[in-house]
Amino acid sequence: MMLHILRLTIITFLLIASPCSAELSEAYRAMDTFSSVFAIIQNDYIMPTDNRELLKGTIKGIRNLLGKKITVRESDDKTKMQISFSDAQGSVIDIQKVNNNAYMMLNSVAMVLSQIFSEFPETNKTDIIYAATEGMVATLDPHCAFIKPNEFLELQITNEGDYKGVGIDITVRDGLLTIVSPFTGSPALRAGLRANDNILKIQDIPTTGMNLKQAVNFIRGAKDSEVVLSIMRKGWKEPRNFTIKRDAIPQNSVTSKMLDRGFGYISINRFLSKTTREMEQALADVTDSRTLKGLVLDLRYNPGGLMEQAINITDFFLEEGLIVVTKGRLNKQKKAYRARIGARRYDFPIIILVNEGSASATEIIAAALKENHRAVIIGSQTFGKGSVQTIYPLKNGSALRLTTSEFFTPSGLGVQEMGVSPDLIAEMSDRNLDFMTEKKLNTSLPKARHSTPDNIPKVTLGNTSKDPMLSLALELLHNSRTDSYNDLQDSIKKVASHISNNGD
Repeated sequence: MMLHILRLTIITFLLIASPCSAELSEAYRAMDTFSSVFAIIQNDYIMPTDNRELLKGTIKGIRNLLGKKITVRESDDKTKMQISFSDAQGSVIDIQKVNNNAYMMLNSVAMVLSQIFSEFPETNKTDIIYAATEGMVATLDPHCAFIKPNEFLELQITNEGDYKGVGIDITVRDGLLTIVSPFTGSPALRAGLRANDNILKIQDIPTTGMNLKQAVNFIRGAKDSEVVLSIMRKGWKEPRNFTIKRDAIPQNSVTSKMLDRGFGYISINRFLSKTTREMEQALADVTDSRTLKGLVLDLRYNPGGLMEQAINITDFFLEEGLIVVTKGRLNKQKKAYRARIGARRYDFPIIILVNEGSASATEIIAAALKENHRAVIIGSQTFGKGSVQTIYPLKNGSALRLTTSEFFTPSGLGVQEMGVSPDLIAEMSDRNLDFMTEKKLNTSLPKARHSTPDNIPKVTLGNTSKDPMLSLALELLHNSRTDSYNDLQDSIKKVASHISNNGD
């Protein structure tokens, strides 16, 4: 009922402000979308929201679109907000009244929008409403986003694994466009881009103030076309330009090969809608007509993706037991996912490779297999993204990505900001990467309440092979006499002691 009243209010404003019926129809649909996004946030967001902050974000989003044409001043006691347009005084909003009053919040938005439509008739009204929606969602955590119709279509294509670009996962950190990690086998990785690199320019366009969606649109392009990224890295005195030829980012999220003496290797670079099918084929490839003595599962630089895919893949290796638990504000967000009895199982020993670029769905697999004593993990503390996002498709083809719950490991540990601890910390001797992690995003989400163990064995690896960590994993499997978890743990202690005493 509340949303219906708002729609009647805003349509009246639009009828006055817009003589164009086509523009009116589009703007009305956009406003209907804003109302729906607000209602979903109120109902489903992982934490209670403050309408005052949502309103401030809404106005900030509009101001980001229109620039200095709008001035916003808050009273000293933080109870009122004055919005002015150029030299004309505009609305004065009683911020206190919108707190815990959804109708007052929406009515205030309708009033501001009607005045803005009158002051800026040349600006497309739908663009203004979308900017308002983006601003409102931006007040939440960095993993939430309003996705416009064309962007949602692109996201769906990406989740199928078919897009053209350079292959990097990016975020905004301290106002800088920052690389979380380059994808395995991507043009970006081949060109030498690294985690935590700052992208200062895209094709001479400064990235200051650019949001993620804008950055993605600039970086992606036709296959074989080139994009120039101006990169600043810790330790450099000035930025350097990287010219990268765009390519079809590998459609396969899973790759596999045989290592020596009957040991298999499978790498998952992200979790797409077809990753489970690809994993089934990869397992068939490495187990076909041979007895597999062990498997290295490489999850390094995997930024995550679709949670259900990670659960399905974990289930391949468990006879029974808990995989992951999710919890949110609502009962429907509280779920426990367990291994399914009767599915095909693989009982060979497993070593999982992770690093600080291993995030989200990746951390579900690592924690579940570790805590169920099914695999050992080597590498470094993982990214620490312990939140779950839900995609809400909306009527006009747009969508809302909203954080609705957080996940916990089978033993009840939270992952948010803490990550998953390896059984063996393995670092490179020439390591100079400073990875982006969840902790560095300064998110408002609650941090997991536990500490990382301080007695984890640690080794430093030299560049004695193309992939020293993979070589170490293979050595651990060779030294394991049986397929038991405890035997792998003993192998870790022996190898760690040997490397510490004799060097790599």
